[in-house]
Amino acid sequence: MIPDPDDYNFPPADEFSWRSDRRRHWDKLENHLQKHYHAPDIDGVRIVASAAAAHHLWPRLSPVWLFIIGASGTGKSSLVGSIMKGIPNYEPLSNITGQTFMSGLQLGKKTNTGLLDRLGSSIVFWVSDLSSITSMRPDIRDGVMANLREIYDGTIKKDYGNGKVEKWNGKATMLAGCTPAIENLWGVGRDLGERFLNL
Repeated sequence: MIPDPDDYNFPPADEFSWRSDRRRHWDKLENHLQKHYHAPDIDGVRIVASAAAAHHLWPRLSPVWLFIIGASGTGKSSLVGSIMKGIPNYEPLSNITGQTFMSGLQLGKKTNTGLLDRLGSSIVFWVSDLSSITSMRPDIRDGVMANLREIYDGTIKKDYGNGKVEKWNGKATMLAGCTPAIENLWGVGRDLGERFLNL
């Protein structure tokens, strides 16, 4: 069941300015796209913006993770970048590796030096090329998949066996640009398909 926004108490408008008048901002965004782009995918824009907005509008609900699938050079990054301006806690990434979220490094007395620890408990990720995982060695790709599953579920912990332990709790929404190659990788669909929506 899709939650009704009227069932929730939204934070003050100054926390996230366009909450107070969403219809006006939708119209403004649509007019801009119609003016500057040829035959823009308005529904696609609404889906991307809604996924990011849901992160803040319903903080206690599960995050929305979205595959944005298209050939290279079709403007996925520019589309998402223009929509995400002003979104709180927005973090763009070019790709993901096995050490992206938790590094295992220790700087002085501080062990948690990974991306999740630095960004905090509320994050909206944009990964411009998630298709890069298709070229990883299977063992590395499996580790990345495991990290993503745990991040989606809101808790991830790594014990490096040498006294170093990293742990993160929070909510992370993820928008990921992919080429159609991602659909051909059976393991991605098996391990993450129930978490990602496809656009």
